[in-house]
Amino acid sequence: MAKRKKKNRLPADVHPSLPPVRPGLLSPPRRVPGEIDRPPYALDGNPGPSVSALTRTADELAAMQRTGAAAAEILLRAGAMVAPGVTTDKIDEFVHQACIEHGGYPSPLNYRGYPKSVCTSVNEVICHGIPDTRELQDGDIVNIDGVRVRQRERGCAVTDVCAPAPKAPSSDWCRAADWHRILRVAPYTSFAATGS
Repeated sequence: MAKRKKKNRLPADVHPSLPPVRPGLLSPPRRVPGEIDRPPYALDGNPGPSVSALTRTADELAAMQRTGAAAAEILLRAGAMVAPGVTTDKIDEFVHQACIEHGGYPSPLNYRGYPKSVCTSVNEVICHGIPDTRELQDGDIVNIDGVRVRQRERGCAVTDVCAPAPKAPSSDWCRAADWHRILRVAPYTSFAATGS
């Protein structure tokens, strides 16, 4: 008996990006000054086995809070850059420089070979989008995932931003969009169907 081909159709109310997200050109990886501490994977891309302890000392927790606060600040400023005509490569350039100015290493850079300092996922790109020369379009939704490392502590922050920013406060808009997507999840539903 022959297998039937699955028809990969989107529901009638789901519309892909127009035009669809197409990758742009990549700029060369950005350099990190020698005085910045580097994680083990900075040279070869291999993070090695995880060695973090299950419990943290008070000093480690304080360092994590400082690093996380710096990462959140950098990400808020990067999110403010999202606008039609701006490239995600410009956002990467800003995040890279801001991490260095804070004395930290941009954690995504060369992690398992990742070529940039931040992840920027536009519209239907699910995650870990690579910043490039594609200009953002009016109505694009950009997920910015930024992490920085300082003195072996990581600070992670993630945000969704609309280009241009919606009239309502973005946190309310993004929360409503998240719940809209969550409520559409069901067995055998395509990922794209949850995004409209």
